[in-house]
Amino acid sequence: MKKLFLLASIISFTLAFASCSAPKGLKYQSVENLRILKDRNNPFLVDVKFYNPNKFPLEIRYGYLETFLEDLPLGEIKIDTVIKVHGHSTFVMPLGYNPNYRKMFPNYSKDLAQPLMNVKINGSISIERKGKFYNTLIHFQGDIPQQQ
Repeated sequence: MKKLFLLASIISFTLAFASCSAPKGLKYQSVENLRILKDRNNPFLVDVKFYNPNKFPLEIRYGYLETFLEDLPLGEIKIDTVIKVHGHSTFVMPLGYNPNYRKMFPNYSKDLAQPLMNVKINGSISIERKGKFYNTLIHFQGDIPQQQ
């Protein structure tokens, strides 16, 4: 009887410990939908796509992202608001910048007309689950086609 009780205790402890394990971090999926608009409000827009592999929701609490266009700094974004991410779901985080293209490129109208633009995004996003924080690193570099 003691052996059965001991075995049941070990199994229940193992299951309880496994269910309290740390959540998996957000999975960075892609950067897409590059748009360079001709208006004054956020003329550079790009979407960063993530996946939450957990069955429970997570909250994005903090983040810091730097973005470069053709190796020239566009700017940085600091995230300090709560963004709720449902379990087993994909979500898109749009990034928008308002750079001075005339200072960045010698012939900005010709340079911005290229069908492919080299974009780099570096940074991290901090998610929270039950008072504990976990970081997801983002490192992207590649040519993205412009949407017209």
